[in-house]
Amino acid sequence: MPPTPKLFLTDFQKAVAIGTLLGDSSLSRPIGGLNFHLSCYHAIRQKDWLIQKHQWLTPVSKPIQWCAYLDKRDGKTREGGRFHTASIPDLTVLATLCYCRHVKVIRPSFLKLFTHPVSLACLICDDGSWDGAGIAIASKAFTKQENIRLADHLAKTFSLSVT
Repeated sequence: MPPTPKLFLTDFQKAVAIGTLLGDSSLSRPIGGLNFHLSCYHAIRQKDWLIQKHQWLTPVSKPIQWCAYLDKRDGKTREGGRFHTASIPDLTVLATLCYCRHVKVIRPSFLKLFTHPVSLACLICDDGSWDGAGIAIASKAFTKQENIRLADHLAKTFSLSVT
């Protein structure tokens, strides 16, 4: 049997992963696993966006799984899709930069990698919305200091007016 080919992320795919990690995606290591994999989930209304990210991450991405579940918060059925990537060393490196004690954080060392326009697009498409005056990014999961760090980075790197 031939050996399994080694999978890695291209520079473009790293940029996609970096942006979506600041947004809705997460990294985890399977029990007993050596490397991390990326997990992406979106509601059905963001189906096209999920498909786009999946395509960008091919051949590292595994098939999309469409699902429905009962949301215990309100008793409503939610529909969406998710996919995972293969567990690979490139994602393990990113995990060391954007997680602290299993919590996603925004470190300066991670932001140094956040320079490609597709990273910004992924953040906006994952967690952005139009608020009538501009794009609002839902980043409440991060600390005030992390949000200031992100805002400063967006202003300097992408020449954005950020408040």
